[in-house]
This record gives sequence, structure tokens and C-alpha cells, in this order.
Amino acid sequence: MHGHDDDFISGADESSMVTGVRPRRPGTSPDPSHLTPLQTYLVKTGKDHYFTYRPDEYYQNPSDYDLKAVLCSITEVSGSLHFSFSADILDREIRRDPRVLLDRAVLWPSDMVEKFKVNKGIYTNINVRDFDIILISAFMIHQVMNVVPFLLQCRINPLKESRPQLVVMGGNCSLLYRYLKPFIDLFYFGDGEPHIRRLLQLRRENRDKRDFVRAVMESEMADCVTDGRVKEIRPAVQKDIGPSILCANDFISKPVNNVLETQRGCKYNCYFCFLTAYKSPYRINKIETLRKAIETYPPGRVLYPFAPDESSYPYKQELRDAVSAQGCRTYMYNKRFDTFNPEPDLQFAEASSRIVFGLDGLSQRIREFNNKQITMDQIWRGMKAVCDNHKIAKVKVNLVFAFDGETEEDYREFEQLFAEVSEYRKKVRPAFDRTPREIFDTILVHKQKIEAPLIFLFGPTPHVPMPGTPFEFMASAFRKWHADRLKRAISWLQNTYAFFTFEGLNAEDSHNSQVMLWRAGEELIPVLLAWHRTVGMKPFSSSDNRVFLRFARNMGLNYEAYLGEISQSKYPEIKFKIPEGKRRTLFLEAKERLHETKAA
Repeated sequence: MHGHDDDFISGADESSMVTGVRPRRPGTSPDPSHLTPLQTYLVKTGKDHYFTYRPDEYYQNPSDYDLKAVLCSITEVSGSLHFSFSADILDREIRRDPRVLLDRAVLWPSDMVEKFKVNKGIYTNINVRDFDIILISAFMIHQVMNVVPFLLQCRINPLKESRPQLVVMGGNCSLLYRYLKPFIDLFYFGDGEPHIRRLLQLRRENRDKRDFVRAVMESEMADCVTDGRVKEIRPAVQKDIGPSILCANDFISKPVNNVLETQRGCKYNCYFCFLTAYKSPYRINKIETLRKAIETYPPGRVLYPFAPDESSYPYKQELRDAVSAQGCRTYMYNKRFDTFNPEPDLQFAEASSRIVFGLDGLSQRIREFNNKQITMDQIWRGMKAVCDNHKIAKVKVNLVFAFDGETEEDYREFEQLFAEVSEYRKKVRPAFDRTPREIFDTILVHKQKIEAPLIFLFGPTPHVPMPGTPFEFMASAFRKWHADRLKRAISWLQNTYAFFTFEGLNAEDSHNSQVMLWRAGEELIPVLLAWHRTVGMKPFSSSDNRVFLRFARNMGLNYEAYLGEISQSKYPEIKFKIPEGKRRTLFLEAKERLHETKAA
């Protein structure tokens, strides 16, 4: 466990590593003779999703500049986990032309993912372990759970006490630091932009890891950084998030030319999720800032007004008018039922025919217990509006289900809701006033198109008990009953009304292994090492989980024991914005329901 880094991946091919191609200056073309095969592939396919950060000093005198840093973003694409090097939290001058940083790759297409799965040495092309500081950003829980496999794939010792590299982690899931502190040197809370340069400066001044950590903890960043020791975190928040006008490829994989960041952070306190409102409070960009940026775009561009909650900012019509006056079009994607206002919001569907809603809980009872703050009237208002608007051809509903205490009644309420939506769809889209068999005969036999089609796509994800929330101790194994019951509900909708589908159970296989990592801690590392040496796969990817869990049992790790533990007593408390009395009440209510469910 404490040996040299070379011991971590067997069969690694040193000759295949990138030797460090120097980044181009803006406006120059790459020299094909100096590109690695991987870089050639990226240039050829246009998949230049980005890369290495080097400050301006590097270009002034590169021979004297010996500090290298990389920003890594662990992302989820089409149900598979990938690790990309991105520019999502770089300062603005780097965003101006990220192509100058075409140095190290990226987001893997499917054929390269397959090569990685059979351990073809894809990640040895990214010599990450040569960097002095590695900044990792992660949003979803799946991504956080893959931090250790990511470090292994980069040939870096995952245990922070046994490696020379510094790993700093931020993003939406940094509240999980209690579980990842053996592997991450520093955790960042809040936005990274204000302090990236300061982190790099302190690293240059303090080459010893301990000196660097001490310097950071004593600097102006002390309120927003922790080394893993429990503390009351007071996030450093910028009141003005700046223009944040991003090239689409810098930020998000959507069919758009540019991204307008209208707001940042979260203003909600849903108890089941990451309590993001505590770590990254809500604030909006000024319409004047966005209008000035819009005026610089040529006509015909597709612009995406992006935000965690795309329908809550107050200047929708003004923004829409500014985009229209410039001769550009808008793209629309993710909405919340409670802030969705059909008349102004659906005007943004110029370059899209799809809308996404979140339904975090199958019944109103579960949503209220989660403090989701969404009512049945608001859900019906949103569903009715998309049925009425014939430009909308697909409605995706992201579901969180499998909460402890769910009953048959909760699933029946879910079925009844979408049965009523389907009946209304028949009224406003007459092509659906037929049986599913007749509809599909029209398409398959008579080769006719359905007029104003409207598909409901469900993206279900089993609830994972989040650390630091009232559900933290509900680490029960995912029950097959939940999956079977949800599949029956969606099958009934398909057979009764047609044009209902779902994209598979997200994280169904990874639920148990994620909980196992929280409970196992350092004990899991030898298993991960053995797994990686044996098959070279990602332990928490959806395709490998069943095999990995069997492998863990064979290695002597009894994960069932960890699933039954209650972590509330194992870890100290963190102070959140939930009032103490309310938080205690929630814990007691949830615990009582859990005991009642087990007794039943």
C-alpha cells in the first residue's frame, strides 16, 4: 500500500505516455508531427474538451516555470462514467481560447471506453502523476465515489499520506469530505474561480505538502477550505459571479454555440440531496451583464441560458428580447415544477423540442418528507403546459425513488398522476386518442407519422442515503422490490397509453457498492487495487458493479455488514442551516419509519 506509484497499475506502458507537448499560443495551428496519437484523434474528431491549466507566467519564461496543475472533472455521459479534463472553473482569460490548451485529453468516446475496459493503457497517455497539484471537480454522487478509481487509473497512490502529489477537490459533493479525507489533501467549498491562482502561488512557494496545506489553512481561503478535519464551514461566496459567458464545449454537452450563466448555487433545502444551498448559496447574474455579452454574438447563434434552476431568475422576458434582437435563438432544458411559468419559459424552446423536470419522490407524501417544496398543482400545471405546446416532443422526468418507507400506495399515486396526464394528452393531441396497438399499427404497418408526438421518458435513480442529511443512516441495501414495482408501473403506462419509456435504472447496480465505500473507508483500497490489477475496470461503473461486488466478497470484504451500520454515531456532526430542532425531529421521524418498515 505504501510502495512506489509504479506498483499501482500492472502492465502500464511508459512509452505510451504523453511527454508533455507544450501548449500553443492563441491563434496558432498545431504541428501534426508533434501530436501524440491521442491528440491526433482529438483534432481529427473535433473532441477538444480541455485540459491543462498554465498561468500567464508560463508563456513569459516556460523554461523557468516548473509548476504544473490540471483540472479534472468527473462526469457522467450516457449512463457510463468518464473522467474529463475540463475548463469549467478556469479564470476568464483561459476561457477565451481553450484550444490553446490542447495538451491532454478528455472525454472518451465509446470506442476508447471499451479499450480502457480491457486495460489498453488509455490513461497512461495522460501523465497526471507528473503534475504538482491536481484539482478535481465532481457534481453527482456517482462521480465522487469514483475518485479513488480515478487516482488509480492515473497511477497515483490514492492514500494522501503515501503520495507526493497534491489533490484538491471541489464541486457539489465536497460535503462528502468526511468519507474521502484519507484520499484528498484539501476540499474546497464554494466557487473555485477566486482562488485558483492563489492556490498555485502557494504551491510554488511551498514545495513540501505539509507546508502547503498549512499555508492554505492560514490564508484568506481558510473559511472555504478544509483538510478533512471536521469544522464549521463558512463558504466564501462571491456576490457577483461575473459574466461567465462560456463556449458550449467548455461547459456542457448540448447542441448550442454558447452558454449564458444566469445564476449559480441553490436556494432550496431539500433534505435528501447534497444540501447544496448551504455550500453554494444562490445568486444571479445581472441582466445588464448578460445583455452586453449577447450583443457581441453574430446572428444565428444558439444560446443556452444555463442555471441549476433554469426557471427561477426574474428577467426572463428581458433576456428573451435581448437574444431575439441579436438574431439568435435560445435553447431550453431543465426546469423545476414550482418555478416553471409556462408562458415565458416555453418561449425559450426555439432550438429544442425537449424539456426535463425533476420528480424527487413518487408521491406527494415522500416529496413533503424530503422538503421538496413542490405541490401537485404545480406538477399538473407543468404537465398540462407541455401537452398544450405542440413544439414539445419529449418530456423527460428524472425520478428519485426507493426511499425507505415507500409503499404500494406511493407507486399507485405515481401511476394515477401520469394516467391523468395521458388522458389530457388525448384531448389536446388527437393522435393519442387510440389504443397503443392502433398507434403503433399506424407507425409500423401504415407507415404514417403521428401528428404532434409527445413521448414521456423516465430517468429513474434509486435514492442513495446522503451523508450529512437526515437520511444519512438509512444505508439499507437497494431492494429488488423497488425496481420491479417501478418497472411494472411504467409497463402499465406503456401498455395502456403508449409513448412511455425509460432509460434504465440509473445507479441500480452501483447503490450497494457506493454505500460500501462510505462504510469501508480505507479497508476498501486493497480491494480496489486488486480489482484494478485483475481486470482494469472501474469498480463503480454501472456495467461492472455486479462483478465487483462478487469480487469484494471473495477478497474477504463483508459489505453486507457495512450496509447495516448507522453512520450517525460513527462521525461527528456538521452544522447545517437546518434548524437544530427541525433536524432532530427529521432524524427521529426517519428513524421511526425505518424501524417500522423493518418490523413490518
